[in-house]
Amino acid sequence: MSHDKVICKKCILHSRVPEVMIGDSGLCVFCEIGNQITTEIVKQNAVSLEKRMLDIFANVKKQRHSFDVLVYFSGGKDSTYALNLMKNKYNMNVLAYSMIQPFVTDVAQHNMEQIVKKLDVPAIKYFIPEAVFKKVMAYSLLHGHKYGLTEWVGCQICGFFTKWVGVKIAMSLGIPLVIDGMDSAQGGYGVINEGEQVKQRIRNGQKPFGKVHDLIGDALGEEYKGSIYDFNQEEILNSRYPTAMSPLCFVEYDPTFSFSNLEEMGISFKQFKSLNTNCELLYLLDYISMCRYDCDSYIKLYASGLRNNYDTIEQLELDQSAHKKQLTREEMIKLLDEYRDVLFYVIDNDLDEQSFNDFHQNKMLELAGLSQNMFGKETVGKLLSRVLKMKGQAAYLGIDLKSIPREFIDVSATKQDVTQIY
Repeated sequence: MSHDKVICKKCILHSRVPEVMIGDSGLCVFCEIGNQITTEIVKQNAVSLEKRMLDIFANVKKQRHSFDVLVYFSGGKDSTYALNLMKNKYNMNVLAYSMIQPFVTDVAQHNMEQIVKKLDVPAIKYFIPEAVFKKVMAYSLLHGHKYGLTEWVGCQICGFFTKWVGVKIAMSLGIPLVIDGMDSAQGGYGVINEGEQVKQRIRNGQKPFGKVHDLIGDALGEEYKGSIYDFNQEEILNSRYPTAMSPLCFVEYDPTFSFSNLEEMGISFKQFKSLNTNCELLYLLDYISMCRYDCDSYIKLYASGLRNNYDTIEQLELDQSAHKKQLTREEMIKLLDEYRDVLFYVIDNDLDEQSFNDFHQNKMLELAGLSQNMFGKETVGKLLSRVLKMKGQAAYLGIDLKSIPREFIDVSATKQDVTQIY
């Protein structure tokens, strides 16, 4: 890779990661911003946003809609927490909504069914057609960087499908609010996007998801026009666009506490303590990101966890107390390097579940030395079994992974190019 790699002195972000700049101080832009934001500023912002949210809730309840809020529900711990919060703390009339794409795991779908029964809430699922998903995902993985999409391009595309279809459903059913389960590690310090503000930005030429709408149109061609995925300005401006928010970014919320909250609801903690609970495609997405940016899809989330002392999902999977400690910066950097080496080994040796043997297993375990020491052979074994699916997944999408060059691609995304949430 030709682009010099400079790692932040405080976290794990480096200069090849999209949107990351390393300043003269040796800190990345995210750490520099974090140093300027005091606990008091965060608290004041949270109090202000929560008051605004409660005012919106009170106004919505007065209007007596069939549903007060559509909750994006993946079957994961955070969206479950948000769904429970909306129904049982704020007494909102909720509709749980899930997007089912071809790589949603059986575990996630089982969680969805169990949780909506436990919470006794109405729910709908949208099954995206395989042909649409394959066409858009393949195009995005190959060309998404040209539209400003970054290291988590695959998740950005699934996020678009989930949230844009959710918005369309909310508009058609007259639901005034849409809620997701992102916390501050994922969504920052919180934002409330009121529907009328979104419409005003549309009038000013800014689409809700920026250039992602253009990407979807280019990928689908004529199939896009008039479909539920289409951006039709006249349709949007003549409808009631829902207000969107991420309450877990600003209400009091501890990600680890969400597990105990689930146990209180009678939902087993163990079903959330697994690597890759929701999507089987993650490792292929990470391989492409490693080729282009020398990072995985969730490096910014891991960096945020390091700053805020959150556990990784690998740690949460373990019962041994010795492994519960927060990973250090150096350990995280080494673990990600090992992960990259394992992914590259699988592709370089054209491995899949059929061609895998003891020789390759031992070689891959050697590459993952610290990972074994930190998390144990069983957890690393689960990782190895899942990365072997990349070859079949690439064939399903019609992508030749060996044709993707391992060289840095400079992506300069702005909020006007790609709106992550709404």
